Amino acid sequence: MDHTFTRAIGGSLLTMLCLVLASSLILATILRLSSISEHSIGGVTMAITLIITFIGGMVAAMKAGAKGWLFGLLAGAMFVILAITIQYLGYGNAIMLSQLLLFSLCLVTAMVGGMIGVGIRSSIR
Repeated sequence: MDHTFTRAIGGSLLTMLCLVLASSLILATILRLSSISEHSIGGVTMAITLIITFIGGMVAAMKAGAKGWLFGLLAGAMFVILAITIQYLGYGNAIMLSQLLLFSLCLVTAMVGGMIGVGIRSSIR
């Protein structure tokens, strides 16, 4: 397996995992200490998910240095596959139509992040 691919996707997945854990901790603290319900922050969690996949795509492309859309798409696909696997195997829940829309948007934002990541890397050099 190519070292660039492994480094780019691995770094991206690690970045996304850290961001998911940090945002989960922050949201759980907010839910615990305030009177906000889980149902009222659905839009916030969707926005956070899209931001995380955008950043993940950007990190993958910056580490790869080329083909940003492809590395962004691969990073987003790995994130989506991991989320689906955890949801299905961990919780036994099937995927709903609204989640398919969110996962599609995750792929698109990761691709856009990848394109921007390549541009940022080339402008730094």
